[in-house]
Amino acid sequence: PLISVLHSEIFGLGPDELAQIRITHREFLREKGTAGRLPAAYWEAFDWYAEDGPEGELKNKAANAKARLLEWRMLSRMMPLEDFVWKVLVESGYYRMAGAMSEGAVRQANLSALADRAGSFSKEAIANLSSFISFLEVLKSRKLKNGQAAMAGSDDDVVRIMTIHKSKGLEFPFVIVGSIGRKFRMDNSRKGFSFDSGVGVGLPYVDPARRYTRSTPVQRAIDSKSGRDAYKEEMRLLYVAMTRARNKLMLVGTCRNEEDLERPYLRPGSFMKAMSGVLDSGFNKFYISPLKLTGNAAQDSGTRMTACLDRPLNSEEQAIYDEIDRRFRYRYPDEDLLTAKAKWSVSAIRREELEEEKAKQREVVVMSGDEVANIQSGVEKKKRASAADIGTAYHRIMEFLDFGKVAAGGTADMGYIAEKTEFLRDHGAIDEDVYASLDLSRIAAFFESDLGRRAIAAAGRGTLRREKPFTLKTVRNGRDMLVQGVIDCCFEEDGRMVLIDYKSSYIKPGAAREAELERIKDEYKIQIELYSEAVEKGTGLEVGEAYLYLFTIAEAVRM
Repeated sequence: PLISVLHSEIFGLGPDELAQIRITHREFLREKGTAGRLPAAYWEAFDWYAEDGPEGELKNKAANAKARLLEWRMLSRMMPLEDFVWKVLVESGYYRMAGAMSEGAVRQANLSALADRAGSFSKEAIANLSSFISFLEVLKSRKLKNGQAAMAGSDDDVVRIMTIHKSKGLEFPFVIVGSIGRKFRMDNSRKGFSFDSGVGVGLPYVDPARRYTRSTPVQRAIDSKSGRDAYKEEMRLLYVAMTRARNKLMLVGTCRNEEDLERPYLRPGSFMKAMSGVLDSGFNKFYISPLKLTGNAAQDSGTRMTACLDRPLNSEEQAIYDEIDRRFRYRYPDEDLLTAKAKWSVSAIRREELEEEKAKQREVVVMSGDEVANIQSGVEKKKRASAADIGTAYHRIMEFLDFGKVAAGGTADMGYIAEKTEFLRDHGAIDEDVYASLDLSRIAAFFESDLGRRAIAAAGRGTLRREKPFTLKTVRNGRDMLVQGVIDCCFEEDGRMVLIDYKSSYIKPGAAREAELERIKDEYKIQIELYSEAVEKGTGLEVGEAYLYLFTIAEAVRM
């Protein structure tokens, strides 16, 4: 804190001057032979320099700063806390400097609030400067906010928006009371009992045999009295609202039709109905117009404004009206970005950009007779594994397998694959119904393929990466995006990267095989592009090859 204060605008010591104090003091200790392994505290160096340092401008600055700090330290023990805080703010010039900064009025108001807080703190406890600073540190550590100091004074030329309750005791030259057509919020809900301090307790009559409930006379009397009291309270609020204006009062509200303002009401349900019969009088300027829900809103509002004034707007009024209308009609040009996601998953981008992709599209695989028999035998199961669950299980198995052990002799070790899969099942990573639907031979086929052997060789070289998470900043369709995803498998080979993405997409029955493979490639083209961009930016190497490995047909498809 000492260095911060010395470097601040209060004392104005620059970084070079602060460093010079430390260097000079260290040289002094070295000459005396008292320099230890650890440097002295900075306050010791500063204290020595202010008293015994080399003569010059820097020593004068240090001496003046020390003298003022010692004076403030003494005064902090003698003066009331609030007065002391104000004295330091003014004498140091910090209050004036805060006013000269950007938003200086706000800064000065916050400093005033700090002094006021010191005064309230000293009234609540035996306070000194140390305890007040500790109090502020507790507020800061617990992230408790006190709010920003109020900037508008009682006589400032501003528009104030407040509730009727908060306006009590205040007066303004011009007052607008809105929503006078709002219905009163009467508590008409039937409770288990009604209570009134004068009448007593009212309980409903309950007949369990006939299964009905009726209100009792006492309960109805209490409810009626509560309704009258609530209406009186609403009238008191209306009185408060209407008496806040010194020069002009404008009441604004809506109703279903003009007749609602002319007929009297025994039980008015709103301020407007309570004042029916007196709104349209010689003492008031009354204006009513149907609200148009369609058409040119700007032109319609201008016509209503002209009708209110009984004359056209002059040039000055028209300019003010146009500016108000412009502000109300303003639309933020990047409004769609306000609700845009901060981060995107690769799958979400793929779904957004593929307009032809149907949501939750169901695909069916071309299966052999044995596979059909296996599925038919499982129709009676209460719970069946979904394609997504099966695909997730294949991913987990590929992540868990050791590529260096799975095919050591060139042929996939089915026993090793089955052992690891059972381990995942036993530990809850794969559900039992999903486990029963897996075909481990399709995993073995990957390691026996040319692509799988290349991945095994890369694992031996230490260049294989699996389940690699990434965060990528990219541009899609002219928008900056932060994309997150996980790359299933990639490895370096001959100075270039090879990318593999595991998929469980199915081939539709009866469709041409090549056409289906092209459809799948088009479906995941965007995803592979994003993965390739992430790999290239992360490794600095070009992605030379990219593949989709389809477990459903145990085949690698080059993109």
